[in-house]
Amino acid sequence: MNSMCSGMISEQRLQNSTIGLLYLLRNGIIVHDMVVLPKLQILESVLPLESHLQTFFSIRAKCITETENVIKIILRHVSKQQLIATGVAQVACRL
Repeated sequence: MNSMCSGMISEQRLQNSTIGLLYLLRNGIIVHDMVVLPKLQILESVLPLESHLQTFFSIRAKCITETENVIKIILRHVSKQQLIATGVAQVACRL
């Protein structure tokens, strides 16, 4: 993400962003008909509830919302060609 929008995820926020991305994997992210972050259904049953993040990771649950907002900001300014250039190559299937 930082290669697409420099400085959006600082080293101080890396742990929070990593946990946020892990929780975003439960639903995945599709942009320009491309899978930017795949959906991993298994995480629904493996990850603790968001309300337990403080207990397990010493991180507030709002890190998920903050990470989602940062990702949305970055992806609003990225073209399909930029995604391909960064290695995103999966095409999403619409059912």
